[in-house]
Amino acid sequence: MNLDYLYPKLYLVPETHSVPTPLHEQEILVIAKQEDLDNDAEFLNKILKAINKAGDDHTFILGFKESDQLDFTQWSRRHFSHVIIFGINPQKLGLNTKLGGYRFYKTETYSIMLGHPLSTISAQQKYKKALWTCLQTEFVKN
Repeated sequence: MNLDYLYPKLYLVPETHSVPTPLHEQEILVIAKQEDLDNDAEFLNKILKAINKAGDDHTFILGFKESDQLDFTQWSRRHFSHVIIFGINPQKLGLNTKLGGYRFYKTETYSIMLGHPLSTISAQQKYKKALWTCLQTEFVKN
């Protein structure tokens, strides 16, 4: 599926595990399984539109394959205000933490939220509701 019309700046984790650099600062880093981005691109776009963060001026999207490993500390040096991770074990990103889902946790430099894979969220109403409640609290009601 060609995702250029939805995500003109969709990045994949390269084999060298180096971090692609955004051309300019974005507010939100979204990390999701590549297969979910391929199959549920419309759903992610709806999520981002609902919080007025669609488009590459606001969001940097990183496609993550099951075999990928990434040191998240490289990303935490960027100036993202929010990090949203869908369906990826935090340890695969070098995060040694256990966080509950669908809640933003504040760090010194960003807020981070974990959720199920996009395919799971789009298929189950209870996860859609949990995600929407979390996003409303963080973005819409502020």
